[in-house]
Parts: sequence; structure tokens; C-alpha cells
Amino acid sequence: MNINKYWRNVSRSCTVNEKPYHFIAWGGSRNSEQEALENAEKKLVHIIDHFTGKEQSSWDYEYAHSEIREPIIVEDEKHPDAPEWVITRNRYGALVLNVASVVFIDVDCLPGGCLSLGSMKGKEKVLAQIVHTIERDQLACKVYETYAGYRLVLTDRLLTPDAQDSVAVMQKFKSDKLYATLCLKHECYRARLSPKPYRIGVDVPKLTIENYQDPEMVAWVKGYEATSAKYGVCKVVMDAPENQVLPEVKRILEIHDRFCLNVNLPIA
Repeated sequence: MNINKYWRNVSRSCTVNEKPYHFIAWGGSRNSEQEALENAEKKLVHIIDHFTGKEQSSWDYEYAHSEIREPIIVEDEKHPDAPEWVITRNRYGALVLNVASVVFIDVDCLPGGCLSLGSMKGKEKVLAQIVHTIERDQLACKVYETYAGYRLVLTDRLLTPDAQDSVAVMQKFKSDKLYATLCLKHECYRARLSPKPYRIGVDVPKLTIENYQDPEMVAWVKGYEATSAKYGVCKVVMDAPENQVLPEVKRILEIHDRFCLNVNLPIA
């Protein structure tokens, strides 16, 4: 799982073919700010050398942007060196659960969300397909309804996002392709734990690792959390058999449900 505690950035200007360019690279570390700075400097050299043609390797420029650069709110204290789970706050202020090997799958009804159909028929059809796949392939899953579709959790196995079985099961359920791609890049699965601000009438911020402790952003978070407490993120529509829920999965689901499950609140 590629989520760091410490972040530093470095920048450098240079001229290529008589044109000025300015490069910025972020480096992360779970150990120290000094190591984060060293990683940033190494990354900056790679970026510039790749851009100027000095480095002819398979190093992918896009990798420089594939890390989750979000402030950590709380994380697995039992495994500090390699946490099983980490809760971060994303760029629009929502809390996100990041997990290393408990498989979360997002299934959207339509690009515009199920409610764009003007009825619940779209969701009912997608849920029927999900249940059919679970029964056909004898899968153990807990299924939640979300605002735009469904969230599935495999309960009887642990898989890293790059595992062939993980990729295959996402394809079975026709998971959101962007979500599946990000799982591979970030080396973890992600599940949003609090509402999207615009769905609850709150202005969307531009939260970053640099500004999340600024007074204005701290005030925004306080207001957002007061409003988001009136909403849930998902509702259980199908439980897995108790004897098909691994202890590791049960621990993650307890954290997940404590944050985002409330049957008496509207979903956002």
C-alpha cells in the first residue's frame, strides 16, 4: 500500500531547446521528512532526465503522480511499518478508507449515477446482476447500496490489487474501470467513508497535503463534518454468511461500517 506519512517537494528550472521549463517533484516516506526530501530529489532527476531525453529507460513519467498524496487521519497502529488500513482525507475533503488486501469493488449503475434514470429500476437491475454473479460463481460478498450504485466486499479471501483473481473478480462485476485502474496504481483498495460535499450542499474545497492544516481548511472540515453527520454513505443490502467472513475482513468492515453506515440517514 503506497501511502506515506511524510511529504516534501523540490523544484528546478531548466532550458530545453531554448524554452524554459519548471519542474516540481514530490517525494514521500513513511520514516522521515529527510527521506521524503531525498526521494523527491531522486524523482526530480528522473523526471528531468526523462523529459530531456537523457534517460532512455522504461521509467514511466506517470508513476510520479501515482502515489496517494493525502493527509493521514488515522491508521493501523498494530502494523506501523506495513499498515493493513489507513484513513486519509481526499482532495475534496471526504474521508477515505485505504486497505491493502481486503477487496472493495465499486459498481456504478450508469456514468451519471443510478438516479439519472429517474427511477429505481436501474439500481434493481444492477443489483439483480450482482446477486446472480455471486450465486453463479459461489462468491462470499457483503453488498452495500451507495448513491450511484453498489459497493461489494469479498469476505472469504485476501487479495492484493495486482493479483490475477482480484482483476478477474472486478471484471466479473463490471467494476468502474477508473476505480480498478487506481487500485493497481495505488496498490490498495479505496472506499469513501463520508459524503461528497456537493451532494450535501457544501462547497467543494481544494484540499492538499500542503494546506490541510491552514485555519481556513480546518474551519471548512469542521463545518463539513457537522453537515455530513446528517448523512450516510451506504446501506447493507446483502450480508455474507458468518462462516465465510475472514477475521481480517471482519476487522476492516467494523471500521468501515462505524464511519459510513447508518440506516436512518439518507445516502450521499
